[in-house]
Amino acid sequence: MIRIINAKSSEEKQFKFSCVLDRNSSQEDVFKKTEIPFLIHKLFEGYNTTIFAYGHTGAGKTYTMEGNLTELSEREINSTKSNIPFEEEGIISRSIRSIYQIINQNSNQNLKYNVLNKLGLLFLFTNL
Repeated sequence: MIRIINAKSSEEKQFKFSCVLDRNSSQEDVFKKTEIPFLIHKLFEGYNTTIFAYGHTGAGKTYTMEGNLTELSEREINSTKSNIPFEEEGIISRSIRSIYQIINQNSNQNLKYNVLNKLGLLFLFTNL
């Protein structure tokens, strides 16, 4: 819990966080500690899920969501095979991999899934 007190009005605001990660956190740390595997399992219970990245310019939202794409060419990015080293993959590719791993694991148990993949990616920029 973080408390912030307005010096002029003495108004207090409290903020609660599920976790706080530092700059040394790996992509895997972010994926696991932000409960994304939990959200992925909720998909299979019929829930819609949203992963939302918010923050200042340069805070690392794109890197967290996409991973390290700086070394890849446009052709490599648009190919069907991932060329990003696993440890540098972002939340998007880790989530998609997890979804298909669950489907493949459960296909051995004669469970059938009707999977509709809809991935929306929206970038909003406001420079004031």
